[in-house]
Amino acid sequence: MASPRICLRIPERLRRLINARRGSTTLSSWLRDAASHRVTTESGLGRELITSLAEYNKQVRGLGINLNQLAHAANEGRPVAVNRTLLVNIQGLLRETRTLLVEIKQKLPE
Repeated sequence: MASPRICLRIPERLRRLINARRGSTTLSSWLRDAASHRVTTESGLGRELITSLAEYNKQVRGLGINLNQLAHAANEGRPVAVNRTLLVNIQGLLRETRTLLVEIKQKLPE
């Protein structure tokens, strides 16, 4: 479904400033990016939070792969020894990720 079209007036001086900054990006795309950046920054969803979430995602994914390999081996009937440290790490990362997701949810507009 296409987004609704919005018409707006931009003063000539501002239009020249935008055109000088946007390079080959279309005006629509540049304005969407600028608005998105402002909304995320003002709501506290800036680069630092996104970087944190990406790092947690990377760590949880790695632990999930290890856990999946163990489950695969167990399903094939092979003996499996579960490293307690792995389980503790998974629990800790899931707890941290849940906390981070709650923080993000609170910052999102309703």
